[in-house]
Amino acid sequence: STLVNDWLHNFEKNFEDNNSNNAISAKFEGIAVANNIPIPFSVYEAAKVCGLSGKCSIPLLRLLDYVDHAVTSHNRRATYVVASLENNVDAFSEDGIAWLKAARDTIQRLEQQGTLLRGVRVYVSGTAAVAVDAVDAVMSDFPLVICLTLSVVFLLMVLCFRSIMAPLRSVASIALTLGFSFGVTVWFFRPSAISWLVPIMAFSIIVGLALDYDVFLVSRIWEYRSSGMDHRSSIVYGLGMTGSIITA
Repeated sequence: STLVNDWLHNFEKNFEDNNSNNAISAKFEGIAVANNIPIPFSVYEAAKVCGLSGKCSIPLLRLLDYVDHAVTSHNRRATYVVASLENNVDAFSEDGIAWLKAARDTIQRLEQQGTLLRGVRVYVSGTAAVAVDAVDAVMSDFPLVICLTLSVVFLLMVLCFRSIMAPLRSVASIALTLGFSFGVTVWFFRPSAISWLVPIMAFSIIVGLALDYDVFLVSRIWEYRSSGMDHRSSIVYGLGMTGSIITA
């Protein structure tokens, strides 16, 4: 309890010092703090003794003993403290996510100091934290997925059409379409107002449609060219035969 109490005190102090522009405050509840009021270790000990007696008549001590059983592991090596954002701030909002990242930065600074948190690991979790971590993990791998997808598209088209220029043109057109779509989206909307699913879904749809129609077009052109037509005629007939399908 003393360790948790000291950590919370240092956390709040460092958080306020390093995030003076952040107006969001939080209310902490746990075995060492209630409504942001520190609980002395002597009170915690009294609550445990009162709980062991089986006839604890003091409501506050009985409540603290119950909270301890609820939030502390059976081996007494782990516990958690609930942080509730005040002023009706939604944990999933921009302000809530900003508080989460600021809190984690503060914890990291305290861990780097190597004094109070020596041998102790502190994690900030919860529904909002898990959602933020999932989005960060997806978006960090998104550029790699784009590169791998375009590379696979290029290799498959090289094998199918036995050409280098046609696959290069297809990959370039897909990349330009993606860049244009993402650029226009950011131009019209604030990046923070765009759901993280938008670029993921847009990438899948654009690559699927562009590659599908591109294969239709190149296949027809290649067939007419293989039948003996010159370059210009095969392109004209290929565009004419696939125009209704692609336009539709």
